[in-house]
Amino acid sequence: MPLIEEDSTIKTLGMAWKSNEDQFIFKVSVKEHIVYTKRDALSTIARLFDPLGLLGPVIGKAKIFLQRLWLEKVNRDDALPEEFASDWSRFVCNLKEIEKIKIDKYILNSQPERIVLLGFSDASTHAYGAVVYLQCYAKDSTPLSKLLASKSRVAPLKTISVPRLELCACLLLAKLVEKILLSLKMNIEEVILFSDSTIALAWINSPPHELKTFVRNRVSKIQSLTEHHQWRHISSTENPADIISRGADPTDLKNLNLWWTGPTIFIEETNNDFSSSEIKMDSFEKELYSAEHKQLYTNNLVLSSDSDFISQILSLSNNFQKLIRIISFLFRFLYNCKTKEKKSGSISVEEFQHAKKYLVKTIQVNVFSAEINALKKNETIKRTNVSNLNVFLDDDDLIRVGGRLTNSELSFDQKHPILLPRDHKLTDIIMEHFHIKICM
Repeated sequence: MPLIEEDSTIKTLGMAWKSNEDQFIFKVSVKEHIVYTKRDALSTIARLFDPLGLLGPVIGKAKIFLQRLWLEKVNRDDALPEEFASDWSRFVCNLKEIEKIKIDKYILNSQPERIVLLGFSDASTHAYGAVVYLQCYAKDSTPLSKLLASKSRVAPLKTISVPRLELCACLLLAKLVEKILLSLKMNIEEVILFSDSTIALAWINSPPHELKTFVRNRVSKIQSLTEHHQWRHISSTENPADIISRGADPTDLKNLNLWWTGPTIFIEETNNDFSSSEIKMDSFEKELYSAEHKQLYTNNLVLSSDSDFISQILSLSNNFQKLIRIISFLFRFLYNCKTKEKKSGSISVEEFQHAKKYLVKTIQVNVFSAEINALKKNETIKRTNVSNLNVFLDDDDLIRVGGRLTNSELSFDQKHPILLPRDHKLTDIIMEHFHIKICM
């Protein structure tokens, strides 16, 4: 039988194994040029063979760069444009830093009592990815969390909304976890999957038949692959998949502890009951309802003037009823996370009206915050084009128009219509909705 030398290095699957230290290392062989072409960039990326995705953020950054070249329609043998050449030259020069990274081959504690698989997904406008960690618990020892594998994809050239890319990342994670579970020969007690996208999580927890084709197909597959796993929300700052979706420089990767071990919160909470399906609502709601702006409370729902979230919602559709249904399902998801009694089936009239009030009120808070504060304090409204309408706040704190129709037999909504801002996308969507409704 041939013997392994004491300090031998054995190449396997594109990596090198240092037998004496029982660690994986990477050997980088790249050629530096004075002038780089697209062909050189392709050749360099092809040399970065990383089957497990341990260098995912670095390779992801290279893929994103290559897609930029495709978008600029740079030919294979043309010199890279000046704005690209300096970035690529710096990236190639830094690739040698990868050789300083050492990865332990053994990923378990001695005598492990409990093994949990943690998966994370994320997307940016440039790429989306998934990363999986194995977390090992042993008696009287610190929990151990190690990177197992990752996968990434560049975003399609055809523009897709970020929530849909987040859903693609969730599907990529589901497939990666399935492959890992088939490969590992050990007893995994639990699998917990995380996303920082509340919209993607709401889709995953919705009946597929109620969703659009693109979303429905992916949700169906995700639900099938992760039927026995948990989906939870995590903040973006704690999500290691954020690193792979944006890419990282070779000089930074070695010291990115979040990438190599995952969120420290899971390592430190040795008594954390992973079997609980409860989501930490404080961090979950923070994305939906920003605490940076003044908040109004109605029917136990936090309503915020977070324009980024509303802009994201309005980008999903130009159909008013579809937008309200999306928000209704988001609120239902929040409700189901908070209570043991779960709601299911079609959206009720009450849920629909609640979501509609939320959307309109959030727009008003964002555009008419000064007027709302003035009305609450019984002060004079400074904006004349609003004050001339004799506006007032109704029981739901919605701004409505006053006027001389108070004693008429019209309904309350007809006598006192809700005030909407001019030149706002929601106003255009509502106008189009009622125009079509009247003409039909």
